[in-house]
Amino acid sequence: MSLSELANLIYQQSQVVKIDYTNSNEAIFTRPWLIKYHSQLLNTSGWYWLSTTMSFNEFSSLVSNNKKKKKGCKISEVATKSKAIFSEDLLCKTHFYNGHADKLVSRLRNHFYLQNDSTGALGLNAYDVFKGQEVKVYYFAANMIEDTNLTIEQKALVKQLISFNIGRTAIENAWRSDNGFPILCKH
Repeated sequence: MSLSELANLIYQQSQVVKIDYTNSNEAIFTRPWLIKYHSQLLNTSGWYWLSTTMSFNEFSSLVSNNKKKKKGCKISEVATKSKAIFSEDLLCKTHFYNGHADKLVSRLRNHFYLQNDSTGALGLNAYDVFKGQEVKVYYFAANMIEDTNLTIEQKALVKQLISFNIGRTAIENAWRSDNGFPILCKH
């Protein structure tokens, strides 16, 4: 089995979280929110993918209302650069970001609510336009492996890869190779 095939199998086993900004969005990815809505999502290692219905051009025109945090993604700059480097044929049309993390919930929360300058993250809450969009988070966490329909050998391989940064990076990049480069990814 190739890395690309395994990456796509992992993605097919992912769960989805639909982000609803109409409720108290500050609670998203906090322990009470997770317990109430997404108890399977634990702060363990895994992969994630973010999607919305926004076009490449809409990403290129976004302006942040966050003047406090230095590390928040300047979405319009990253999107414009990605469009210049990759033709639209090479950009991912279904997801604007994908990544991996040793602590999945913490990383996802940072992508929505950048709380410090110690990490680079999207900081989506700094962009009012996302509050009117359907944003979906697809995730695959280490605790989900046993509940998949993967073979015993595939499960063992996924456990090995998910445990190490280099393994998670390999799957992240293999998925991009098959599906296109997400417009807001920097590397």
